[in-house]
Amino acid sequence: MGSQEVGRIEEEVVEERRQEEEEIDEEEATGSALLTAEEFDKKIEEIKAKVREAVQEALANTLADLLEKEEKEEKRKDETKAEELPKCPKNLSWLKKMFEILPLDILRNSKLWRYRHCVWALQEAEKEAEKFRNS
Repeated sequence: MGSQEVGRIEEEVVEERRQEEEEIDEEEATGSALLTAEEFDKKIEEIKAKVREAVQEALANTLADLLEKEEKEEKRKDETKAEELPKCPKNLSWLKKMFEILPLDILRNSKLWRYRHCVWALQEAEKEAEKFRNS
């Protein structure tokens, strides 16, 4: 073997090693790119989960706020209605008679319904008076 042939063989070996290293580098780069893609997908899933959780929490809080607001509104309406109850008329006999005669569904839809507390109070007072007389 001549020095030229040894030099050529050395060049071939060096070239083969260089190609092998390039292939290994490409495989590692591809592998790390895949790993990066897997990590990227994992991060996306984590972010989606966090967003989903945040949206659900926000929705729950919003619904709770709406329910609380509705509850306060109902309470305010009830207080307002309690303040708006009309004074009972001095002669309740005609009102009591109307509540005895008219069907309940008609009474509920009429303005007389606002005076129901007067009639019920009168009925309770009459019951108490009857109990007192019988005892």
